[in-house]
Amino acid sequence: MQSISIRLPVGLIEGYKQAAKLLGKGYQPLMRDAMERSLATYINQAIAELEVARGQRAARVERQAAGLR
Repeated sequence: MQSISIRLPVGLIEGYKQAAKLLGKGYQPLMRDAMERSLATYINQAIAELEVARGQRAARVERQAAGLR
């Protein structure tokens, strides 16, 4: 792992500390877990958006090839 420094709102950190206490784990591992899950969600969203954009481009090319606008 690599250590980083990041500024977060105090309320966010306190919320993680409270949740971690209820779960019986440290707040930093909980934050890492949440960030990993969020990253997977963002990656899947970006891929879906790219696929839609590619589909729209492909449809536009097909319309142009058929002489439609």
